[in-house]
Amino acid sequence: MQGLQLVRIGADQEYAGNLLDLLNPYPLFCGLTLVLLCLLHGAGFLALRTSGEVRERALRVGRRVGPPAAAGGGGDHLRRPLP
Repeated sequence: MQGLQLVRIGADQEYAGNLLDLLNPYPLFCGLTLVLLCLLHGAGFLALRTSGEVRERALRVGRRVGPPAAAGGGGDHLRRPLP
């Protein structure tokens, strides 16, 4: 796929680069999206399993994290469409 910069994998199926090769926008974007999705999942779990103040805080976090997590997942899909 042209225009998409991925990590380099060598013939031995191991990473073939250094740390600075990982610091380009696409892997950083994917890492941030993963963190947001994990936060959203945890907030949803806590909202379902707890009550009271903890539930309210989890719902608040879920409302804040949900839109950026959805935008990150959608942005990743636009950048790298499914086959």
